[in-house]
Amino acid sequence: MSETMKKKEGAVIRTMPFHAPILLCGIFITVILSGIYLYRTEYILKENAKHLAKLYAERFETVTEDAADRTNVMKAAVQSSKGKMTEEEFNQIMSLAGTGRGIISEILVTGSGEIYQYPKNVLPQSASQNGVRAEVEKLRSLAEERKENVLGTPLETEKLSAVSILVSPIFTVQGQKEKLCGFACAVLDVDKISKEAGWEDLKNKGYSYKLVTESGSSAISMGNVDESQAVQQPVSVPGGQWNLSVTLDKGWTDWEGCVIIVMLGLAASAALSYIYHVSQERKRILDALELEDEIFRISMEESGLTVFIYNQEDRRLVFQNSSQNGSRRGRVLEHIPERMAEKIQDSGMRKGFLGMFKALENGKRSASCVMKKQTEKGTIWERVTLVNPFPDKYGNRKIIGIIQDITAERKIELDDEILRISADYSGLSVFIYNKETQELTFKNRGGWDIEFPANMKMSLEDAAERFISPESKGKFLSAFEEIIETRRQTICRAAAVFDGEERWKKITLLNPFSLQSSARQIVGIIEDVTEERKKEHQLLKEKAYMEAMIGQSVFHLETNVTRNRLLSYNRIPVPEGEHIQYEEFIQEHVAQIVYQEDAREVSDILSCDRLKEEFYSKGKNQFSLEYRRRTDHGYSWCVANIYLTELPESHELNAVVVSHNNEEKKKKELELLYKAERDQLTGLYNRAASERNINASLSIGARDMKSAFLLIDLDNFKEINDTMGHVQGDLVLREVAEILRISFRKTDIVGRLGGDEFIVLMRDIKSQENVRSSAEKLLGLLRRTYKREGREVSISGSIGIAMVPECGRKFKHLYDCADQALYSVKYAGKGGYCFAEKADSRQKAEQE
Repeated sequence: MSETMKKKEGAVIRTMPFHAPILLCGIFITVILSGIYLYRTEYILKENAKHLAKLYAERFETVTEDAADRTNVMKAAVQSSKGKMTEEEFNQIMSLAGTGRGIISEILVTGSGEIYQYPKNVLPQSASQNGVRAEVEKLRSLAEERKENVLGTPLETEKLSAVSILVSPIFTVQGQKEKLCGFACAVLDVDKISKEAGWEDLKNKGYSYKLVTESGSSAISMGNVDESQAVQQPVSVPGGQWNLSVTLDKGWTDWEGCVIIVMLGLAASAALSYIYHVSQERKRILDALELEDEIFRISMEESGLTVFIYNQEDRRLVFQNSSQNGSRRGRVLEHIPERMAEKIQDSGMRKGFLGMFKALENGKRSASCVMKKQTEKGTIWERVTLVNPFPDKYGNRKIIGIIQDITAERKIELDDEILRISADYSGLSVFIYNKETQELTFKNRGGWDIEFPANMKMSLEDAAERFISPESKGKFLSAFEEIIETRRQTICRAAAVFDGEERWKKITLLNPFSLQSSARQIVGIIEDVTEERKKEHQLLKEKAYMEAMIGQSVFHLETNVTRNRLLSYNRIPVPEGEHIQYEEFIQEHVAQIVYQEDAREVSDILSCDRLKEEFYSKGKNQFSLEYRRRTDHGYSWCVANIYLTELPESHELNAVVVSHNNEEKKKKELELLYKAERDQLTGLYNRAASERNINASLSIGARDMKSAFLLIDLDNFKEINDTMGHVQGDLVLREVAEILRISFRKTDIVGRLGGDEFIVLMRDIKSQENVRSSAEKLLGLLRRTYKREGREVSISGSIGIAMVPECGRKFKHLYDCADQALYSVKYAGKGGYCFAEKADSRQKAEQE
């Protein structure tokens, strides 16, 4: 019943007037209500007739479709045998297939005219006894012409009341043409078909019906059908359309006695009660039919799904069909959804599953979620969808649920994701090329330098036009032609262009099938080889450069560092088959030609371990080494240029050492360095060089070494400049510098800070007594008297001493401490020395 009709009927009941129980008024009201009742009953029963006619017509169509499916089984068997099937094979196939609904017998008419029947002797063998074979012959021509299934007009037979024959033509493909190789036929019992479709229920419900074929003959008839009053419903059958007529058994005249009885005997209240009861009963029947129809439709459309009805009031779930996940029709689960949620492994999925039911309780029309469950068969994935909440006759809200097993889909998605992640982490890009569609499907970004979504599809021509440079396009397309033709692995290197920048890609095409199979799908792997390409070009440039350098070299050698093998020396290659250990050779060579003081450093730098460290750890592919080469007169300065290269194919490390004479350049550098570091008057270190050398000497690498910092100041030196002139003063400073030079070791640092102030760093001393002894000796040497033109001036020295590490490790801190000690000596009368006080822990921390 439509929603509009329900509203109208409800309005009639609510607005019906009800007055005092006066007999005439009650009779009048009873008559009116009876008339309304009769009219509405007739109308509603007609609507029911329409609905039932449609419902049972669909069921009849379903049964005939099943029969058509049986002929399809027969057709498939004949086609698989290429039209050649024996009667024994036919009987065996039909016995395995079982008996179809409403099918009496199945007949195969071969291309040669032979007729096989299963089971035998169900129909008469003689065509003169009935028209079955004649009907088959007629339908064969029609089915061949239409190339589709054809259901014939029901025939009366001796053994059976009425049969209808379904004929299906069988074609096989030879080359590009279809060839008729026979007919698959099914003999249907029309009465059985109607029973399978449940048409007997129509009579039980008070309806008469009649099924008429296209030719106008009656196939099935039950009761008296008035065509003028009947509901007409088309019924689709294979190869045509029949018509179903349904009428009510009761007419208006049958209701006259009821009307007279109601008018004379029933009170208005009884009539209203009866009408109310009938309408409610009718509504319940229609609701049940609508629910059954909805469940039937969902089950048929969603094949392979599990359908259930969930009652929100009593929290019970009833399965409406059986499925592979273990559920069976009519199975009831209580305490839902908590009971189902217990099987869900992931807490987040469990929360989403419970939230789905909550959403529908809050008014949402549908909700869906994915859940992961552990079963006896293992872990499975399911998608649960809840739709269309509706109230039943008691007002309870019910929900239709659909469960779909998506384990296979999830496995494919997981495998695809693993492939994508593996390719991304390896820096590769993977694609699939379909030969038939000529499309590339990129599984990940990988070796490409652009962003595109996963599983992006693109034609081969578009990919070549978009990514490959014009110079490499032909080679790129030829690689696909080659693997399709040879079915063997193909590799090509092509230049790709992204945002105007050229990148080189190595493209490997693989046939995932055997060499004998067709390469319908080709797997492609893309690897960025731009850096390797650059290394190859760089290697060529470096070789050209080194060849030019070798011609001017003192000596030249080439070695395989990875294998510790000498390859050539002074442009003479090592003979093939002869293996010379590089490290042994370099040790002997260094001992022979390198100056003794530099030999150890040169051997260390040119060792295999050091060369690997420079290339792999520090990232250097070229560096230089200065050393002194032995000569007849001593030594000469040379510079060795070391070039490191990793071979593209083997990834082994090669080194080329080219040595040049650097004597003239080194002499100029040393002269400039000497001038920059030395005091021009005394030849000692100047202030900047003194500070730099002292800080370097007292660096963290010499923490365990004890040293002494001496700050020396000349007493009365200003009087010499004033009385004897600056020339004499310069002579005195040179003499003092010479005294300092001969008084201390070569490992000590001696410098002039400016004026008459000098410093000395005594390195690696044994004790403070050594410092005291050296200071006293120095003071004795600095006591001198100078005479000129009757004038006499005496000088002496005052020394402030700061011990290392007691007073610190930095020049600034040591100078400050020694300066304070020097001030104490000056204050006490000059001509002596004083040790500075030790710095406390806080001061030392600040100094550090």
